[in-house]
Amino acid sequence: MNRYDIRRAAERGRIRNDWLDAFCSFNFGSYRAPGREGFGALCALNEDFILPASGFGPHPHRDLEILLMPLQSSVRHEDSLGNVLDVRPDELLVMHAGRGITHSQMNASATLQDHHLQLWFQPRRRGAEPGIALRAYPAAGRAGAWQLWASG
Repeated sequence: MNRYDIRRAAERGRIRNDWLDAFCSFNFGSYRAPGREGFGALCALNEDFILPASGFGPHPHRDLEILLMPLQSSVRHEDSLGNVLDVRPDELLVMHAGRGITHSQMNASATLQDHHLQLWFQPRRRGAEPGIALRAYPAAGRAGAWQLWASG
């Protein structure tokens, strides 16, 4: 028999510092709780609030599929592949970390708080070619309907 836990927003883990307020559905960073290791291939589901002109400086990832969904303000993504992108609300950034990528993720605004969702998935195949993809999802196409953002 499958067992599912309903996790209310207030029950999520929390990581706070002087520029970040992050809510974690699964074990992440300094947040650790028994039974919160992930759900299938999904190993992170975080809701982040980042103060203006701050964020995550350059850091490496390997063998992860990372989805970034800005909800408010834009996120500046720069990576070791030479990509520099401002990811806006209604856009989805997919980063295939593959055999290794270094990137930074900063709030692109000097005045607005960044609010975004970040999901991490274990890849089907390790050591793949790293890369990124950006796709627009206009709000008009989502109104009152489900929309597929990730699959497979």
